[in-house]
Amino acid sequence: MSFIDIYNNNVKRKKEEISRLKKERLKYVGIVSDSGSKILRAKQQANSTKSQATLKSKLNEITREEKKKVMQKKRLMNMTKKSQQKKKS
Repeated sequence: MSFIDIYNNNVKRKKEEISRLKKERLKYVGIVSDSGSKILRAKQQANSTKSQATLKSKLNEITREEKKKVMQKKRLMNMTKKSQQKKKS
């Protein structure tokens, strides 16, 4: 194989990796967005209820979704870093 072939294969592989990382990133963006809407919905339901059991359940749901949202944001940051590193090299 010539150097041009090796270079072209490396470029192709890097582009495929970047494409894969972008797809994964979109998945995490969707999860963050979904968690945000679940949090808003649970807050509205918690404000409109009078039952202590329902209120406790909604507060637990809000806490769980906020943790999930934070974890997904961390993954997004890592995905962004990886993508930038792949573009540089």
